[in-house]
Amino acid sequence: MRKIDRILCLSNHQKAQVQEIHSVGPGEIKVVGAGFDESRFFFSPESHAKIDKGPVEIVYAGKLSRAKGVPWLLKSLQRITESNFRLHLAGSGSGMEKDECVALAKSMGERVVLHGALPHDKLADLMRKSHLFILPSFFEGLPLVIMEALASGCRILSTALPGTREILSEVQSDMVHLMEL
Repeated sequence: MRKIDRILCLSNHQKAQVQEIHSVGPGEIKVVGAGFDESRFFFSPESHAKIDKGPVEIVYAGKLSRAKGVPWLLKSLQRITESNFRLHLAGSGSGMEKDECVALAKSMGERVVLHGALPHDKLADLMRKSHLFILPSFFEGLPLVIMEALASGCRILSTALPGTREILSEVQSDMVHLMEL
């Protein structure tokens, strides 16, 4: 049997979990992080020229599931009646969880746009046109999508999970808000 020389992890939190679960020494694990395609995900001042007019454009990108918090996001937004917003759901899912998310989204009419799974170039265009990216997830590793949204000029509202904290720990800006579960 071949010995593995080094284990790769995406975050320090993931490294700590691997160490604990598998009794692996810290020297055997390397944190490599994650990156994104800067040629697709970038800030464009022209796309944000509409900040003061029209609805607030909100985007969620990920699996349409309970673990990602999508039903609770939709139920929360249903309660907002005074604000002018439009939520863009980009992603797919399966089974009853996806069906629940789609039904909730459709019940909100034109306030929610279901995009389905988008190729990266289309997702990047959507992020550049959006004001806010939201990640209401209950479970997350190192959410690359947050880096993509920040690079695209979105404000970030996310649950304060370890991977999210790690990515955003050095961001000193009103562009980011983390919610404790």
